[in-house]
Amino acid sequence: IDTDGALQLALDSADGITIEGVHQEIGKCTITLNGVTKSINTTWTLVPGTYLATPKRQAVFADPLSREDNESIRRLAKVVYGLKSRDSKAVSYADYYHEKLKEGRINDWIAPLIEDPKIYLPEALKSWQSLEQGPEKDVIKPCWKRLIETSDLFPGHSVGYEVGVLGTKIPDIAFFPPNISKPRAAEYEAYGDCKGQSWSGTSLSELGQGIQYGHRILDANPLRTHVYGFFTNNSLVVLIKSTRSRETPYLVHWDVSGALTFGQGMATFFRLVHEDSGYLPPPTVQSRLVSIKGSLGQGRTCRAYLADCIGMEVVAKLYDCNETVIEDVRKLAAAKAAMQGSTGVHACQIPTVQGSEDRWLLVTPAGIPFTFNTIRHNHIRKLVSALKVVHKAGIVHRDVRFANIFHLITDGAVLLNDWGSSIRSESLELVAGCPDRWAHPEIRGVTEAVPLPKHDLYSLISSLGDLIAPGVSPESLAILLRGAFQAAEICNYDQVVECL
Repeated sequence: IDTDGALQLALDSADGITIEGVHQEIGKCTITLNGVTKSINTTWTLVPGTYLATPKRQAVFADPLSREDNESIRRLAKVVYGLKSRDSKAVSYADYYHEKLKEGRINDWIAPLIEDPKIYLPEALKSWQSLEQGPEKDVIKPCWKRLIETSDLFPGHSVGYEVGVLGTKIPDIAFFPPNISKPRAAEYEAYGDCKGQSWSGTSLSELGQGIQYGHRILDANPLRTHVYGFFTNNSLVVLIKSTRSRETPYLVHWDVSGALTFGQGMATFFRLVHEDSGYLPPPTVQSRLVSIKGSLGQGRTCRAYLADCIGMEVVAKLYDCNETVIEDVRKLAAAKAAMQGSTGVHACQIPTVQGSEDRWLLVTPAGIPFTFNTIRHNHIRKLVSALKVVHKAGIVHRDVRFANIFHLITDGAVLLNDWGSSIRSESLELVAGCPDRWAHPEIRGVTEAVPLPKHDLYSLISSLGDLIAPGVSPESLAILLRGAFQAAEICNYDQVVECL
């Protein structure tokens, strides 16, 4: 709001605001946050992005959430999932390209020259010199629509014009298996897009759109390693190869060619797609299609995705090997058996296995991460109660921190996830699970230790401190949570809850 020449930026609580459009220079301004107004005299440059404000520390636990609060959390969760699935914070295609270029993930691609392009071109493109030239909408797009409808551009496969959505856009040209009428992202074999006569092949916005198409196709099938795409105006062609790394953190990288002549570019594209398009059928588990909706992050032993399986929302976990899947299924079963065998009433859930096959494991439910504003004392009570039960059964989780604890909004329950490091043992074991930052002092910097219940309680308290008091020094947190840490040392579960 511009009032008397001064810009006022109002932030309500710790929620983010998104500023879109051109860069704005802000000189002297005021920021109002939770009723407190501060003057800022330095010059700020606002660029597109999400700006976060951290309020003064409030009461650790507030009143239960209202229905409106829950709905707001659901909406925010969808935004978070969307950002994660894009692996980006960019708000435009040009920003997206710049972001990936800065990360060192875009490389120049020198495509091999082909002496006789007609060897690899489909029959309809062998007389490419006679293809129409002109504006994108009035000439190039109708030309490709006609080519697709009247020619067999990719024998043995389907080619469609504007048939399958990738994110918020529909590529002009889609290559996909013959038994599919409208491809989803995971069913794209390759893609293409039309440009107008004035296009030079150097527009960062259009290159950003092209690399994002590839990213979305690979994200929809995490087992797939690469996909090819092209942009053309019937005179020039730019080729894009999107490739997922085979090693953690499994990032996508791009090879982008310079502007090639139409004959060279399209011949190279069809040769590459014929030889190895990279296409793999979408993942299935026990003959059920798994539709990946977005990434939930990467853990020590697997990559997790929000997915749909025959109408059910699941968390699809992709492991490095089947042996780890089998072991995690066994550990989840042991934890659930311990909880079900308890006589108490608990609202802390253990993931339920919905199916597994090869490197895939499907579990439910899918929660959302806790935040400073959503954690409640009752949630801590449920967590500690569940830990008491599994500890009594001889199981130590070994990775109890808020990266593995999720909020189930529908019923207010808590989900304690990631039991891959859990163990039943009273002997020395290799230290696994919780990072040193939240680990009990006894198991920091050592390779072997006896797993103890107090280690779980300590990491829960330690990670809770980071959640409820962000930015507070470790020394101050130790003082703030001293009583809870002391109770954890003697496994006084009730006292831990009371101190928190």
